[in-house]
Amino acid sequence: MATVSKSTVDAPNACSSPEDRKFKKIVVVTSIGYVSALLAIFVLVNEEVPKAYMDEEFHVKQAQKYCVGNFTSWDPKITTPPGLYVITLGFLKPFSELYAFGEEDAARICPVFMLRFTNFVFSCANTYLLYLISQQLHRYTPRVSKLKLLLSSLSLSTFPVLFFFTFLYYTDAGSLFFLLVMYFYHNNEHQWIAALLGSVSLLYRQTNIVWLFFLASYSALKIVQSNFERSKRKTKLLSVVFTSIPQIMFICWAYVIVGFIFLAFVIYNNGIVLGDKSAHKAVFHLTQVLYFFGFLSCFSCPWIFTKNNVKSFIVYTIRNPTKVLLVGLCMALAAKNMTYVHPYLLADNRHFTFYIWRRIIARPNSILPYFYIPLCIYIAWCFVYLLQRKDTLWKWLFCTCLCISLVPQQLLEFRYFIPAFIIWRLNIQPNSSVSLFLEFGLNVCVNAIAFYLFLFYTFQWPQSNETQRFMW
Repeated sequence: MATVSKSTVDAPNACSSPEDRKFKKIVVVTSIGYVSALLAIFVLVNEEVPKAYMDEEFHVKQAQKYCVGNFTSWDPKITTPPGLYVITLGFLKPFSELYAFGEEDAARICPVFMLRFTNFVFSCANTYLLYLISQQLHRYTPRVSKLKLLLSSLSLSTFPVLFFFTFLYYTDAGSLFFLLVMYFYHNNEHQWIAALLGSVSLLYRQTNIVWLFFLASYSALKIVQSNFERSKRKTKLLSVVFTSIPQIMFICWAYVIVGFIFLAFVIYNNGIVLGDKSAHKAVFHLTQVLYFFGFLSCFSCPWIFTKNNVKSFIVYTIRNPTKVLLVGLCMALAAKNMTYVHPYLLADNRHFTFYIWRRIIARPNSILPYFYIPLCIYIAWCFVYLLQRKDTLWKWLFCTCLCISLVPQQLLEFRYFIPAFIIWRLNIQPNSSVSLFLEFGLNVCVNAIAFYLFLFYTFQWPQSNETQRFMW
């Protein structure tokens, strides 16, 4: 990650000039408007969908067990650790007397709407964190004003896949919160605090270990790189690595402890997944990276499909035709030989991915996949090119961790893309007002369509009287 000195502002500076006072008013008005919009959607969702829906059924039942002090019963279908329920309990229990009126029933102490409300709180906190981190990363970037950073953080907080699950009781909002706090403290060089908060994110999603590894590895390798350059490259690299170990341990000791604890958990648990292990076996699903690039092309198209990017890519292709052809060949081979289809993807027509798979990716006799490879080459190039302010080490580590987080996953699930997407988007320069407004407008439109389908375009299965809803 970007190295930021400890003098970096931990929060927005106090406003003093007329321009700062004007910006403060904009922040207040924007915050009130945004929170009001969130509340309106939250109320609407709970009116239309008062009962737990889909995976919420597992999470709500487990959380309600915790609410009445039952910490020994565990649903074997739940694959993630109990962080969601523990944090919820800590958040709701002190206030439960205000709305439960001494009731002992779990549904009264932790009703569905209050469980969902915890994610609402996390979502508001995430928006603020996105702004703070944007300040850390781009405060001194040319042509990036505080207003652009505000719009950028607002746009990121309305990122459709993340925004949708703000209003349901899923792990995404809380998981991202602790990842963002970890990233924030890492940028401020408070590595032990970053590791501690990152360990909490593991209680939401085990796969977050990849992003702890990312931060720890970058911190450690920057030390090695700095020492190697200080020696004017006269000392052998391996020797520099060994002599850097005490310094690395001094900086990264907390990450190391978390890493060993996580390794012990994996050995004890005989795997990374807690429950339903048969449905979540690791595979070498290289096509997941191509899916991610397709995902990126949709939600970041205002940043990717620009005149300057296209021109630069054409120049790069002319200068490096062999590299481009080799990358394209690897992508084609991956798509042909390393594609896995999870039974859940084919069996559940409530998810948008079901229709994307059947009508676009796996459509019989379709030539679309052949056109997708050249597009994917361009998107992959943009993915790296837009990180131009990051050093080479950061880019290599980030791309490696992206693959580690996605390739073992058999199921095509857009929620798996959230951490990598957010980190990538935070680190590209938000210097184009046009791209920012287009991105925000796109997010609003996609969210409006997604919520309309979810809330009002319902259907029923022949074998069930339950109302079914479309969702991410």
